[in-house]
Amino acid sequence: MSASGTFWNRNLVIAVSTGFLNTVGNGLWSALLPLYYRQLGASDSEIGVAFTVALLANTFLQAVGGLMADRIGRRTILFAMLGATPMFLIAGTTSDWRIVLLAYSGTRMLMGTQWPALFALISESVPREAQARAFSLFEFSIGLGMTVGPALGALCISQFNMGIGSLMVIHGLIIAGTALARGSLMREGPRGAPPSARQLRAAVSPNLIWFAVSICLFALAETLTLSGPFYTLFSADVWKASETEINLLTSAASLTGVAFGLWGGHWADRTSNRRVIIAGCLGTTLTLIAWMVAPTLAWGVVPVLANFMVVELALIAQQAEQSRLTTPETRASVVGVLGAVQGFVSAGGPVVGAQLTPLFGPAAPFALGALISLASAWAMGRVKK
Repeated sequence: MSASGTFWNRNLVIAVSTGFLNTVGNGLWSALLPLYYRQLGASDSEIGVAFTVALLANTFLQAVGGLMADRIGRRTILFAMLGATPMFLIAGTTSDWRIVLLAYSGTRMLMGTQWPALFALISESVPREAQARAFSLFEFSIGLGMTVGPALGALCISQFNMGIGSLMVIHGLIIAGTALARGSLMREGPRGAPPSARQLRAAVSPNLIWFAVSICLFALAETLTLSGPFYTLFSADVWKASETEINLLTSAASLTGVAFGLWGGHWADRTSNRRVIIAGCLGTTLTLIAWMVAPTLAWGVVPVLANFMVVELALIAQQAEQSRLTTPETRASVVGVLGAVQGFVSAGGPVVGAQLTPLFGPAAPFALGALISLASAWAMGRVKK
């Protein structure tokens, strides 16, 4: 049970509100990052490498952040995101794409460090039977931010002639305020003794291993499509979409996804996380196939919207299942290790996709992502009830 025994509580409200603000800032520019790299002189193959480096950076300290959260306190770790502000200021004002990559990778590293602590605080703030609903609400705030952010970014670009770098600077300023709010206002229950090596070994069950295989495969499918550069590059190169159109499509798709995700959280609480994850993986396979064969932006809108919906469904259920498979004593540590492994596996997606595209065309990463998502569904089927 949560400390308060109720669904709505201080931690959940702060997590949801700051998640929304952070994602608004991120949504201003994130879909346009490949084009920003291009503007600063990076080739498409270098863009693929840049995305892989940033994904690896996200994993670098995630396991360490989880272990530290279980030992020195979760609120303390949340302050790490303050360091992202100067990095975004640098990324938004430089003229060298390599400096952008280094600064952005630093922000991803800090984000990975604090995520296990935030995950544990959300998970432990509500009763177990409401955890999927709590994560669906958190994902709703993220998706709503990704609806508002790209729309605002499109407005800033089209009406105020702002560049992508300026939008990154705004994001950095938002991060400073939300990191202070999380670290100073969220509440943490009393901690027991730090988890021992024996407790950590006991936490690694066959169910957890198959779950890890499934989420790693799904994350790899995502870095080949939505989370990598290929969503933006496919839209620009095949559908001939402008920066404004890409941001508006991202905004509309995010809104559709989070609206569907709210229902998905209730479904997961009523049935099983495992069933919902499998449905999300299979849906991802189908929507990616439809996406890759769409000849124009008009034909591609529906597959993109549908893909955002099923991906959101899978992510919400994955977070709830991750909470079910861990205990409060080792939760942040295990989540940190899982996140590090997941990030390491998925980091290969942009590089692989960048190699496939010249050989087989812009749709190649989507075809491979569809197959990998199908394998993710199979692995989740191995997780016992």
